[in-house]
Amino acid sequence: MGCYRLKSFTAIVLLFFLLTCNLSAVEEKNIFGMELVNLSDGGIDGLHSKAFWQPELDYDVYSNGSFQISGSISAWFEKRVDILDDSENFNDNASTYRNWLRLTNKATELRIGLQRINFGTAQILRPLKWFDNLNYQDIFERSEGVNAMLFKQFFGNSSSVWLWSVLPEDVISDEFSIKDIEQRLEYGGRIQYPFPYIQPGLSWNYKTLYANGSDSGREYRFGLDTRFDHFIGMWTETAVFRTDLLDSEDAWMASNTLGMDYTVSIGNGLYLMSETNMNHMGYAGWEAMEPQTVTSALAMTYPLGILDSVIFTILREWKNDHGRYDMLFRRTYDHLGFEIGAGFSSIKSSGKARDKTLRLSLNYTI
Repeated sequence: MGCYRLKSFTAIVLLFFLLTCNLSAVEEKNIFGMELVNLSDGGIDGLHSKAFWQPELDYDVYSNGSFQISGSISAWFEKRVDILDDSENFNDNASTYRNWLRLTNKATELRIGLQRINFGTAQILRPLKWFDNLNYQDIFERSEGVNAMLFKQFFGNSSSVWLWSVLPEDVISDEFSIKDIEQRLEYGGRIQYPFPYIQPGLSWNYKTLYANGSDSGREYRFGLDTRFDHFIGMWTETAVFRTDLLDSEDAWMASNTLGMDYTVSIGNGLYLMSETNMNHMGYAGWEAMEPQTVTSALAMTYPLGILDSVIFTILREWKNDHGRYDMLFRRTYDHLGFEIGAGFSSIKSSGKARDKTLRLSLNYTI
C-alpha cells in the first residue's frame, strides 16, 4: 500500500509539472483510451472496463550547437471496473511511466532515469527481452520502464556501442529470472556492427545475487542477434544464461529464436511473419542442457485500405500442445484509433476448457 501511494503521489507531481512547466517544449502529447474486455475461462465469466490517460511532454533544457540537454516526462492514470463482480470492484492505478534526462553531443548520448531499454531482432518470441515487456500487437508499444543509466556511442558506419547500469528493483522479471533472491545493481552492454546484408549485435549483462543479506552467487547473460535482409527477411536471436550459485551447481539456460518475414503480392499485400523458439536448461555445465520447450508463432497482417488492417496471430507450444489464437481489426485515423479483438486458447492434452476473450478499445491522441 505504501509503494502504491508513493507511485500515485509521484504521478500527481508529474501531472502538475506537465501542466505548469515553462520549459521549451518540443512536443506535448496526451493519450486517452477506453477498453471493454469480456473473458470466459473454464466457465467463469468476467467483464471489465478500463479508462486511461497518459500525458507526456518532451522538453529542451539547454541547447548549444551540437550539445543538447533534453528530457521526457510521462505519467499513467488508469481506472478499472469489474462489471460482473457483485462486490463492485474498482481498481485505480496512478504511476510514473517515463522520467528521464538526456545529454547528447554529436554521436554520443547519455540517458538517465526511468526509461525503456530494448534491443534484439525477434518480434514475438524474444530471448533478449531483458528490460521490457513489449506486446507485438500494441500499437503504442507500451512497456514498463527501468531506472537506469544508458550510454550510447554511434559511429559513421551505423555501428554503435551501448553501456548500461540498471537498478535491481526495477528489473522486469522474465521466465529466466531466479525468483526469491535479492539482486543488486546490474551492469551490461551491447555492440552493433553492420555488414552487407546482415546486421549482428552482441549483448551481455552481469549481476550479483544475494540471499539473506549475504553473497549467494552471480548471474551472467550473453546475447547474439543477427538480421539478414535481401529477397526475404531472416533473423536469429539467442540468449545464454549462466547462474553461478555458491551453495549449488551452476544453472545453465539457453533460448534461441529463428524468424523470417515476407510480404506476398496478394491484393494490398499480405505480410507474413514466423518465429520458432527453443529453450534449453541444465546443471553442472553447458553440455548438460536439455531441451525444455519449443514454441512457434505466426503473424499475418493484411491492410484492408488506408485506414483499416487485420492482424491474425497464432502461438503454439508443442510440448504441452498449448495454442493461442488471436484476431485483431484495427482502424486508425490521424488522432483516433479503434480496435476490436477476439482470441481463445486451449491445452488439448490436459483437457482444460478453452478460455475466450473479446476486447473493444478506443484511443485518442492529441
